[in-house]
Amino acid sequence: MNIYLIKNGQNAGPYSEPEVRSRVQAGSYTLDDLAWFDGCTGPIPLTQFFAKPPTVALGLPPTPAPSSASAPTLAQAATPEFHPVEELTQIADIQRKLLFLGLGWIAYCFVPVPEFFKSIEGPLALVAFGYWIRFGWRLARLLHEKPWVWVVFSLIPLLNFYAWGRIIWTATKTLRANGIPCGFWGADQAALSRLGKSV
Repeated sequence: MNIYLIKNGQNAGPYSEPEVRSRVQAGSYTLDDLAWFDGCTGPIPLTQFFAKPPTVALGLPPTPAPSSASAPTLAQAATPEFHPVEELTQIADIQRKLLFLGLGWIAYCFVPVPEFFKSIEGPLALVAFGYWIRFGWRLARLLHEKPWVWVVFSLIPLLNFYAWGRIIWTATKTLRANGIPCGFWGADQAALSRLGKSV
């Protein structure tokens, strides 16, 4: 089996399982770094790669235990969701736009508006709110969240900032789970470019 390793947004491989074990033992990779192989539903941490039986690592449903047939296992819930590079690029782009739009909206709420700006303040706020809904809707769909929940929360004062923070954080976690480092200003564009070239 060919195994690809992802560390700090950089892909390496293919390696065999003994090679991966030796690289972890040598300290080149930690058990928190990600691994991907043919048939895998998405990158998984090396801890799960070494701990899981092959059917779970491949994303196939495990044989349920008689006592807990309907309850998902912790290992299944912890598996990050895989997104194609095109979707990751869209998630990073919309996340950054929504981040700056939200910071602008916060500034608008707390900073006094200059006198010359008051004539266009209303229409500009409506346009910004339209983009707020549009970006949030698209990002929620890409993250497989419920977009209508985003819209409802966006219409309620103060809850709209909670929804904004939550969707930004969900996008950040998704990007990181797929091997893209994220800072305060969004995803690392160089890592996104490298990931796109390696696919």
